[in-house]
Amino acid sequence: MQKNLTDLSNSEILNNCNSIIEGEFLIALKSGRVAKKYVDIDPLLARPSHLDEIVKRLARKVSMSSRMCPPSAIACPAVGAIPLMYCFERHFPPRGDMDFAVFAEKVGDDSSLSRRGFKEAVAGKRVLIVEDITTTGESVLGTAEQVIGAGGRVSGFAFIWNCSPETINASSMGAPVESLISELVESWLPDKCPDWGNLPLVQNLGHPSAYPNYPGPTIEI
Repeated sequence: MQKNLTDLSNSEILNNCNSIIEGEFLIALKSGRVAKKYVDIDPLLARPSHLDEIVKRLARKVSMSSRMCPPSAIACPAVGAIPLMYCFERHFPPRGDMDFAVFAEKVGDDSSLSRRGFKEAVAGKRVLIVEDITTTGESVLGTAEQVIGAGGRVSGFAFIWNCSPETINASSMGAPVESLISELVESWLPDKCPDWGNLPLVQNLGHPSAYPNYPGPTIEI
């Protein structure tokens, strides 16, 4: 008998969507590192009921956090976290007056609140920054920098999966951090990877174009 979504754990919901990929292959990450395990948000975004349940749980965890000031706006890096952000706002209990939601887009190597009205929306607000999966924290820190530059204050960070809980925490991020799943996903720079050139590099997932001259085999999964 199939379980209801509400009866599944967070990891079971992601597995149910095939969002957790793991095997004897290497997947190139956005950070420039490679890993044998990858958490892919796209299949979750394709399942609205699963996304809704996951985000509802994350919103509940943030709302119950004694470490965060109630936010009055919400922000995220573009693009995968945008559906998550708007879903989050709908589920967030009225601990604050969260009437504004914005996303930061990549402009070269930087982030920018370039859309009309976005900077004004966070000025003077306590802003919660949400992201689906984080490994280095680079994207959310770029968003935080834009929020602060626009006159907002970061009240905290919320992730579905924190892949580096030892390094992405309140101390390193400068604000409270809440995650549904905090589990290390081991990754390496190519020159430190023990399987570089031996295991196949996945071509239809992650960021394989960063390594057009990969010295080993390639594979699609």
